[in-house]
Parts: sequence; C-alpha cells; structure tokens
Amino acid sequence: MDRFSINLKMKASDAFKDGELTPEQEETLEEEEKEAMIKSLKFPWHCEKGIIGNMPKLNEEFNKSRGLNPVKIFISGPPASGKTFYAEKLAKYYNIPHVHVKQLSDEALRISVLDDEAIGENAFFTEIKTKCDEQRAKMAEEIEAKRGDPPDGEEWPEINLATLPIRVPSDIIYKLLRLELTKNAYRNRGYILDGYPRTYKDAQYCFLNRPVKYNEDGEVEEQDEEELEEGQEKNFDGYIVD
Repeated sequence: MDRFSINLKMKASDAFKDGELTPEQEETLEEEEKEAMIKSLKFPWHCEKGIIGNMPKLNEEFNKSRGLNPVKIFISGPPASGKTFYAEKLAKYYNIPHVHVKQLSDEALRISVLDDEAIGENAFFTEIKTKCDEQRAKMAEEIEAKRGDPPDGEEWPEINLATLPIRVPSDIIYKLLRLELTKNAYRNRGYILDGYPRTYKDAQYCFLNRPVKYNEDGEVEEQDEEELEEGQEKNFDGYIVD
C-alpha cells in the first residue's frame, strides 16, 4: 500500500474564536482597540441560544418557508352590531381561535378566587388575585357606605366578596391577551379579535413592546417598568410592534 504524508497549516474557524484575542493582541492593543477587535471577531450566530432558546424564531421560519401564513382578523363596531355573530362564523370557517374580552375577564376572575396553594409561585396569578381583591374590597366599602346603619335589632347580611361583580383592571386584560396570543394555536393558525382592543390606547398596550437589550454576554437585560403618576399616560416612543 502506498503511503504519503502532507504538511497542513490549520486555521481555526471564526466560530471557535468568537471574540477571543490572541495573547499578542491582549498585550499590545489599547482597551478601545480591544473592544473593537472583539466585536469584529464575534461570530454572527443565527440561533446562539440553541433550538429551545430560539423556538419562536424557528417556528416563524418554518411557517414562512412552507407558506403557512396565520390568518389574523379584527372586528370592530358599536354594541349589538353583530361583532360576535360574525366573529364566530369566521372563526369556524378559517378554523382559528376566537378571542373575546369576556373570556379574558372570566379567566381573570377564575384565577382571582384560587387559593394560595393553587397559585403557587406564579407571579402573574398573584398579581391578578391581589388587584381583583383590591377591587372587591373597594366595592364592599362602597356598599357598606350606601347601606348606612341597619334597622333596630337587625344586621345587614355579610357581603360575599367572591360574588361581587367587579371590573377586571385593564392592565390585567392586556397581559392576559398577550399571553393568550403566544399559544401555539394562535401563532401558527392565527386568531380573530372580537371587538377588543376597543381603543388605540388599548392596542398600544397589547401590541407594542420595548426593544430587547442584551448585555456583553449576550444575555437579555432586565428593564424596569416606568412608574406612572396618577393620571399620567404611558409614553410608547421607541416601542416596536409585536
């Protein structure tokens, strides 16, 4: 059998360097030059966090490559104009989920009466329960104030907080809608929005996001929510459409 040898000079792929400087560059370059060099050597990963960390992006690419475009419909109109009637017809025709604000409100009320064990460490469920309890307590105070003193020898019946017809706070409805639309059925097939968001302001809260910021390690930076004073409107400048 014939044998031969070959002298190869191997050069590492940029994927393996990924922002690393050589010992010589570390010693000779100034700090600003190092930062520029590291940035230029950074490998342009398409899905740096892997399949699980980039599932929404892969889901979107899968649908796009196969022409699977979700159907997204919004129906608006005055009360009793037939929004729900036609929404149900369209949802059945296109086989897409039908989203009504009442189902979001009912879900919030269902969560608000769960006990602490059922809620566990779910921060969003805790927020729903806390805010709905505040609404119930406020309504109970108003009822007590209207009742006044009971007739002599009698007592007013105890108010059942769980059955009070409270109005779920708008910020909870916004978050529930956003959470609903992230489900696979909505992302892949689409959805029909039945009369909600009602206003431009509602739509801003539901469909605008702050741009995601990353630190030097490529990890998402936590961004604190702006604290608004009473009567102050949220500023959506710089937000992007989700």
